[in-house]
Amino acid sequence: MRPVFDVSALLDTLHAAGVEFVVVGGVAAFAQGVPVVTIDLDLVHRRDEANVARLLEAMRALDAFARGRPGLVPGPDALRGTGHQLLQTRFGDLDLLGAIEDDLDYDALLPFTRVVAYHGHDLRLLSLDKLVELKRRSTRDKDRARQPLLEAALQAERARSKPNETT
Repeated sequence: MRPVFDVSALLDTLHAAGVEFVVVGGVAAFAQGVPVVTIDLDLVHRRDEANVARLLEAMRALDAFARGRPGLVPGPDALRGTGHQLLQTRFGDLDLLGAIEDDLDYDALLPFTRVVAYHGHDLRLLSLDKLVELKRRSTRDKDRARQPLLEAALQAERARSKPNETT
C-alpha cells in the first residue's frame, strides 16, 4: 500500500537536511494558484557534492527507495547526474530531477524562481512564466491538459501585478 502524499512532511525533511532545490511541476503550479491536483513532489536539486550528501541524508530520513523497487536507493553518482530518480518515501512520491527540459539544472533555473515563505523556510518555486513556457513545448497529454489552467493562472497573475489604470 502506498503512503498518503504529505508534501509538508517531504518539504520539512528536505529543509531540515539543508537540501538546495527548486520545486517544479504540480506542486509549484498549485502553490502559485493553479487549480491542479498532484500526488508527487518534483524538484530539481543542486548537484554539487555537499548538496548531494545532504540529499542522501534526507532520503535516509524519508526511507526513500526507487519507485517499485524496494531496497534500491540511488547513490551519489546517480544524484550528481542529469537523470530522474523516481522515489517512493514514507510520505509519498518524490521525483529528484538532475535537470529538466533543455538540460536546465538547478543553477540554470534559479533566475526563473520565486521564493515564498513556507514553514519558516524559503521555498524556491519555478515561476509560472517558466512553467508555462516549458509546458507549451511538451508533447505529453498530461502537460497539454494542464496548459489552459497554467495559462489562466499566469494571465490572472499578470492582471494582479498591473497598476490600476484610471482616466
